[in-house]
Amino acid sequence: MTSKVTIICRRPGMYRNGVSHEAKAVYDADHWTPEQLQNFRNDPAFEVIEGEDLSEDVNTLASENSTLKSQVADLTSKFAAMTAERDQLFSQAEQAKTLIAKLETEITDAKAAAETVKAELEQLKAAAAKPADEKAGGKK
Repeated sequence: MTSKVTIICRRPGMYRNGVSHEAKAVYDADHWTPEQLQNFRNDPAFEVIEGEDLSEDVNTLASENSTLKSQVADLTSKFAAMTAERDQLFSQAEQAKTLIAKLETEITDAKAAAETVKAELEQLKAAAAKPADEKAGGKK
């Protein structure tokens, strides 16, 4: 047997079984006779729910649901911010890769230019040394 009966009245203030009813009321199971409960069930303006009053549990769950929705919204916002930051970092990484490739090309070009200058310097040294050798050879 149930310990509570909840009567839902779809038109609060309506009389049934000699009582004006609120939108919702919870009674002990033995408050109404079986005939009175059947009168409520037969009237489309009423709903009878037998069992414990779960409104406190429902209110607690609704509050927890609201808290969870708020947390989900907060996490969604944080995720969006982190995604934007990640995208920005990827973009910066691509820019850095492009710059590195450009610098590597410039370094390679600078090394080649340095090798050219070195070769030219060696040629100049060799050319400068020839007349001195020829002068020294001519005096003999």
